[in-house]
Amino acid sequence: PGMIGAGLSYDGTKLYGVDPSGTVNVWSTHDLNEVRRLHHLASDKSVGMVMSGDGEILLAADERIITAYNEDTLRHFDYLNTGSRLMDFDLSANAVRAIAGYHDGQLILWDILGGKLDRVVKTTSKGVKAVAISADAQTYAAAFEGGSVKIWGSNGYSDPIILETDANSQPTSLAFSKNGQRLAISGTNTETRRGYTSVWDTPFSTHDRVHHVSDTFDSWPFIAISDDGYTMAVSSFRGGTKVWNLRESSLAHTFDKGGFSVAVSPDGSLVAFTKNYKNITLLQAETGKTVEVMSEPEPVRD
Repeated sequence: PGMIGAGLSYDGTKLYGVDPSGTVNVWSTHDLNEVRRLHHLASDKSVGMVMSGDGEILLAADERIITAYNEDTLRHFDYLNTGSRLMDFDLSANAVRAIAGYHDGQLILWDILGGKLDRVVKTTSKGVKAVAISADAQTYAAAFEGGSVKIWGSNGYSDPIILETDANSQPTSLAFSKNGQRLAISGTNTETRRGYTSVWDTPFSTHDRVHHVSDTFDSWPFIAISDDGYTMAVSSFRGGTKVWNLRESSLAHTFDKGGFSVAVSPDGSLVAFTKNYKNITLLQAETGKTVEVMSEPEPVRD
């Protein structure tokens, strides 16, 4: 089956991975031989998983339903089900709000603490390709088919800001820094079929793009950024994994392996990515040294 998602808890003590069968596994970074199964999703068509900053709330999803769990009690909080296919979802680090984007172009925000629907955002854009929400749950963004990226927030702008992205660009992954003041984007140029990464700062106007590198990947990349917005990682199954030092606007490390997910610890010291669709690699962002490679665990029989 292999792993399709990986994530690190805020304190760096827990590493999570989800496989296409719907099984979510958790490792202790203090003892990487210790692995246990969390739960099964409703179906075998996993979209992925995300977690809160403290690692206590986990969201997992198939193509239709998002389920929120408390990792310690495995308590099922609630679920969100619509008639349209789920394309992407995200959870704020403070576990207050979740966002989901659907094939019909609508966005749904979910009040995790209250266990209820927060709001529905209906757009005239084509299908959602990616969503992201800031750690404080105040700013959220969505990328749509055709290349548009829209940003909403409660700090003075209720109507979305529309980023002026390059022609022929199709964003496929979004990630906010902790305060929502920096947005990292990865995607593909639909004409050249080459990947790109961009970083934008508030107020997200054209001159606020602080980083842009094109032709870095030959396939659809995934992206993650640290809380302070200065460590960024992108990963691709064929293109490998790259770690950027955005403080110096320099490429820190390049790895020839990549996969379908990438994560950066909040302090930017650790990077995790899926490798060859079978393993999760954990490495030090500063040195590029591999800390551990976790292989897919053996199947657990009930």
